[in-house]
Amino acid sequence: MIKTISVIGAPCTGKTKLVSLYNNHAVNIGDYAQSLPSSSPLKEECIRHWEQDKTFDGNLTIKLLESYPLPDEQWLLLDGTPRNLEQLLALQNRFEIIGFIEIDVEFKIWRQRINEEVEKRKFRVDSSLNKLIQRRLNYFEEAEKLKGNSDTWNKIDNSSYFEKTKSEFEMVIDNLLGKRRIKNGRIY
Repeated sequence: MIKTISVIGAPCTGKTKLVSLYNNHAVNIGDYAQSLPSSSPLKEECIRHWEQDKTFDGNLTIKLLESYPLPDEQWLLLDGTPRNLEQLLALQNRFEIIGFIEIDVEFKIWRQRINEEVEKRKFRVDSSLNKLIQRRLNYFEEAEKLKGNSDTWNKIDNSSYFEKTKSEFEMVIDNLLGKRRIKNGRIY
């Protein structure tokens, strides 16, 4: 099984920016679903979920991952997946989830990011301002269920200086993968 680290958080917390630092390992199911041709049966199934304001169920998540051009790597970073317990249970049958990294921001900063992001995302079916706010509220409820099913939960605050967040993110990934980092002559 492929070792997998799940990077989760509410919309616009900086998950994708952090995960993209590891391009060869990054898997973003939401962006992939958006990029599918409109004639694709898989895209039609995604649209039905979006129109009903539903998160992808475990079965659809697995279908998307099976059709995703997975990188040929020994470990993956799942950007925003799983979003709920059903997805987690489906993923655990195919991937070895070795840890979660939750990205969070202060509410005031998150609200500023949302306002900036809504305009950029206007082409997406799932990204109106009201839907993004509702997804943040739903996220907190679902995250509590996921925490109960993980031995390795890491939380990183991305409210301020990105370089600090990036460094902490890299260190958590190294720790989850069992890598040791040497910095200033010290092993971390």
